[in-house]
Amino acid sequence: MKCFTRALHPDLQARYTEISKHLAATRLPYAVGFTFQPQGIRVRSEWLPILKMEWIHGDSLVKHIEQNLRNPAALINLATRWIEMV
Repeated sequence: MKCFTRALHPDLQARYTEISKHLAATRLPYAVGFTFQPQGIRVRSEWLPILKMEWIHGDSLVKHIEQNLRNPAALINLATRWIEMV
């Protein structure tokens, strides 16, 4: 779960909502599904948005890249696989 510490700009709320709908409809095997909840958690008297995501075991994309910065073959392999998926 990702909790936002303040209300989001309406454009960002709309973007998260549309991405959430798209991922739910397409069920891409390489994307983590999530739902955007504009009133996800109440802190004191204020409702704040959350992203509720699937739990996935493993390294994040950023961590994998950071761990392989000196391994060009691994990064080329990652880039090739990424292009094939999208």
